[in-house]
Amino acid sequence: MNFIKKNTILIVLVLLSILSIILVLKWQKNLVFVNEKYKVVSKEKIFIGNKSFLLLLLEKVSDKPSDIQEQVFKVYNLTSNQSLSLFEKREHTIEYRLKDIDGDKIPEIVLNLWTGGNCWQCRWIEILKIRNERIEKIKIDYPEESMEKWLKLIELEDLNNDGVEEIIALDSRWEFYQNVCHACSPEVYVIFSLEDGVYKISLKNFPNFYENEIKRLEKILNNGYYSSYSNEEYYFGKLISLLINYIFKGEKEKGLLELKKYAEKYNFQSKNFKEEIEYIKRNLDKWISEVNIG
Repeated sequence: MNFIKKNTILIVLVLLSILSIILVLKWQKNLVFVNEKYKVVSKEKIFIGNKSFLLLLLEKVSDKPSDIQEQVFKVYNLTSNQSLSLFEKREHTIEYRLKDIDGDKIPEIVLNLWTGGNCWQCRWIEILKIRNERIEKIKIDYPEESMEKWLKLIELEDLNNDGVEEIIALDSRWEFYQNVCHACSPEVYVIFSLEDGVYKISLKNFPNFYENEIKRLEKILNNGYYSSYSNEEYYFGKLISLLINYIFKGEKEKGLLELKKYAEKYNFQSKNFKEEIEYIKRNLDKWISEVNIG
């Protein structure tokens, strides 16, 4: 009897183990939240110390073309037998990068989120840090409130070789400037550096970055671009980009001289463009204040 009882218990334990494995595999393959099915876009297991965590990027599955796309990013603590969810973010589109950006040998999770579409998108950045099996956010200090929802993450790079990564982001608010087309709008890249645990905007500390942008833009303005964008709307946007990069570099007077030179070369016919350039020539400091740069 004892032999049969022991074997029965062993069989039950084996069956329970198999069942738990099946449930875990099913959970990872086809997660369900609020009775909606999601497919796994990517999953990544990471270790911090002796703790393990799972990063999951999911996408809503729907047969209805009218349904709005939704992605979900989740962080699970796998160290606990319960696989505790530490963080969840739902948005139209989510990208994430896993990288040690503050130099402490522990990778941060940098989220790039947006509302969908190709033009005039709301985009923003969130930085997550796993510490003591909890999620903390590294703050980004924006100089203007409106900037927060209009930043597209371009790169994480150590620009001054101090072991800490800077955030390079595109300021998408310039897509609305002077009603130019999306592709023709000024390209304005802003840089955030880590100071006392907070990312703060830091423009004039990286003149080499903006010097390289100036060279790239001058090459386009001097040599032209391919035919589909060879129109004054495109070159107007690039000229304003050039001026802004000079301002960010701390050389606004030189930027104004370059603006005058290229404005004369292109002789813009649009009334709006001509008036804007003349206004900048006469009121550079006022213009800088009005567009919230410098």
